[in-house]
Amino acid sequence: MWLVFVVIAALSWGSYIPTIRIGQVALGSPFRAFLFISLAYTIMGIVVSGGMLSFTTQPGAYTMRGMTISTLAGLLGAGGALGVVLALYNGGTPTAVTPLIFSFAPIVGTIVGMLIAPPKMAINPLFFVGIAVVAVGTAMVLAYQPH
Repeated sequence: MWLVFVVIAALSWGSYIPTIRIGQVALGSPFRAFLFISLAYTIMGIVVSGGMLSFTTQPGAYTMRGMTISTLAGLLGAGGALGVVLALYNGGTPTAVTPLIFSFAPIVGTIVGMLIAPPKMAINPLFFVGIAVVAVGTAMVLAYQPH
Protein backbone atom coordinates (compact mmCIF):
# COMPACT_ATOMS: atom_id res chain seq x y z
CA MET A 1 0.00 0.00 0.00
CA TRP A 2 2.81 2.41 0.80
CA LEU A 3 3.99 2.25 -2.83
CA VAL A 4 0.71 3.86 -3.90
CA PHE A 5 1.65 6.87 -1.80
CA VAL A 6 5.16 6.86 -3.29
CA VAL A 7 3.59 7.04 -6.76
CA ILE A 8 1.33 9.91 -5.64
CA ALA A 9 4.36 11.79 -4.26
CA ALA A 10 6.45 11.13 -7.37
CA LEU A 11 3.69 12.29 -9.71
CA SER A 12 2.98 15.35 -7.56
CA TRP A 13 6.60 16.39 -7.06
CA GLY A 14 7.51 15.54 -10.62
CA SER A 15 4.89 18.03 -11.79
CA TYR A 16 5.71 20.55 -9.04
CA ILE A 17 8.48 22.63 -10.62
CA PRO A 18 6.99 22.97 -14.13
CA THR A 19 3.67 23.98 -12.55
CA ILE A 20 5.36 26.54 -10.29
CA ARG A 21 6.97 28.09 -13.36
CA ILE A 22 3.66 28.40 -15.19
CA GLY A 23 2.02 30.04 -12.14
CA GLN A 24 4.98 32.35 -11.60
CA VAL A 25 4.83 33.58 -15.20
CA ALA A 26 1.03 33.96 -15.08
CA LEU A 27 1.25 35.99 -11.86
CA GLY A 28 4.26 38.01 -13.02
CA SER A 29 6.04 37.60 -9.71
CA PRO A 30 7.86 34.83 -7.88
CA PHE A 31 6.56 36.16 -4.57
CA ARG A 32 2.93 36.09 -5.68
CA ALA A 33 3.48 32.49 -6.78
CA PHE A 34 5.10 31.63 -3.42
CA LEU A 35 2.14 33.22 -1.60
CA PHE A 36 -0.27 30.84 -3.35
CA ILE A 37 2.06 27.85 -2.97
CA SER A 38 2.09 28.60 0.77
CA LEU A 39 -1.69 28.95 0.78
CA ALA A 40 -1.99 25.52 -0.85
CA TYR A 41 0.29 23.98 1.78
CA THR A 42 -1.85 25.55 4.49
CA ILE A 43 -5.12 24.31 2.97
CA MET A 44 -3.75 20.79 2.47
CA GLY A 45 -2.36 20.75 5.98
CA ILE A 46 -5.60 21.83 7.59
CA VAL A 47 -7.97 19.81 5.41
CA VAL A 48 -5.99 16.57 5.27
CA SER A 49 -4.54 16.46 8.77
CA GLY A 50 -7.66 17.96 10.33
CA GLY A 51 -9.85 15.46 8.51
CA MET A 52 -7.65 12.50 9.40
CA LEU A 53 -7.46 13.55 13.05
CA SER A 54 -11.23 14.02 13.14
CA PHE A 55 -12.16 10.69 11.59
CA THR A 56 -9.51 8.36 13.00
CA THR A 57 -7.99 7.59 16.34
CA GLN A 58 -4.34 8.50 16.27
CA PRO A 59 -1.82 7.34 18.88
CA GLY A 60 0.60 9.78 20.48
CA ALA A 61 0.29 13.25 21.90
CA TYR A 62 1.33 16.80 21.17
CA THR A 63 4.81 17.19 22.62
CA MET A 64 7.02 20.26 22.47
CA ARG A 65 9.78 18.26 20.78
CA GLY A 66 7.42 16.78 18.20
CA MET A 67 5.78 20.11 17.42
CA THR A 68 9.15 21.89 17.17
CA ILE A 69 10.75 19.31 14.87
CA SER A 70 7.61 19.08 12.73
CA THR A 71 7.53 22.88 12.39
CA LEU A 72 11.21 22.80 11.40
CA ALA A 73 10.36 20.17 8.76
CA GLY A 74 7.62 22.46 7.45
CA LEU A 75 10.04 25.38 7.31
CA LEU A 76 12.53 23.22 5.41
CA GLY A 77 9.80 22.25 2.94
CA ALA A 78 8.74 25.87 2.50
CA GLY A 79 12.39 26.87 2.12
CA GLY A 80 12.72 24.31 -0.64
CA ALA A 81 9.65 25.70 -2.38
CA LEU A 82 11.07 29.21 -2.07
CA GLY A 83 14.37 27.95 -3.49
CA VAL A 84 12.52 26.51 -6.48
CA VAL A 85 10.60 29.74 -7.05
CA LEU A 86 13.76 31.85 -6.85
CA ALA A 87 15.78 29.46 -9.04
CA LEU A 88 13.12 29.71 -11.73
CA TYR A 89 12.84 33.50 -11.34
CA ASN A 90 16.60 33.93 -11.66
CA GLY A 91 16.98 32.13 -14.96
CA GLY A 92 16.62 28.44 -14.14
CA THR A 93 14.27 26.42 -16.28
CA PRO A 94 12.08 23.55 -15.13
CA THR A 95 14.14 21.18 -17.28
CA ALA A 96 17.34 22.22 -15.46
CA VAL A 97 16.06 22.91 -11.95
CA THR A 98 14.02 19.71 -11.65
CA PRO A 99 16.79 17.15 -12.26
CA LEU A 100 19.26 19.06 -10.10
CA ILE A 101 16.94 19.27 -7.10
CA PHE A 102 15.44 15.80 -7.38
CA SER A 103 18.79 14.14 -8.00
CA PHE A 104 20.61 15.63 -5.06
CA ALA A 105 17.80 15.95 -2.50
CA PRO A 106 17.73 12.17 -1.87
CA ILE A 107 21.48 12.21 -1.26
CA VAL A 108 21.14 15.09 1.20
CA GLY A 109 18.22 13.28 2.86
CA THR A 110 20.27 10.11 3.22
CA ILE A 111 23.26 11.96 4.69
CA VAL A 112 21.08 13.94 7.11
CA GLY A 113 19.34 10.70 8.07
CA MET A 114 22.71 9.08 8.76
CA LEU A 115 23.75 12.05 10.90
CA ILE A 116 20.54 11.79 12.92
CA ALA A 117 20.68 7.99 13.22
CA PRO A 118 24.26 6.90 12.51
CA PRO A 119 24.63 3.61 10.65
CA LYS A 120 25.44 0.62 12.84
CA MET A 121 27.91 -0.75 10.27
CA ALA A 122 30.58 0.82 8.06
CA ILE A 123 29.26 2.59 4.98
CA ASN A 124 29.53 0.34 1.95
CA PRO A 125 31.83 1.94 -0.67
CA LEU A 126 29.10 1.37 -3.26
CA PHE A 127 27.14 4.13 -1.49
CA PHE A 128 29.76 6.60 -2.77
CA VAL A 129 29.68 4.98 -6.20
CA GLY A 130 25.91 5.58 -6.15
CA ILE A 131 26.47 9.27 -5.44
CA ALA A 132 28.86 9.46 -8.38
CA VAL A 133 26.33 7.67 -10.61
CA VAL A 134 23.67 10.21 -9.60
CA ALA A 135 26.02 13.07 -10.48
CA VAL A 136 26.88 11.55 -13.85
CA GLY A 137 23.24 10.69 -14.55
CA THR A 138 22.11 14.21 -13.70
CA ALA A 139 24.80 15.69 -15.94
CA MET A 140 23.62 13.43 -18.76
CA VAL A 141 19.98 14.40 -18.26
CA LEU A 142 20.96 18.07 -18.38
CA ALA A 143 23.30 17.68 -21.37
CA TYR A 144 21.03 15.52 -23.49
CA GLN A 145 17.56 16.75 -22.60
CA PRO A 146 15.26 17.26 -25.58
CA HIS A 147 15.10 20.81 -26.90
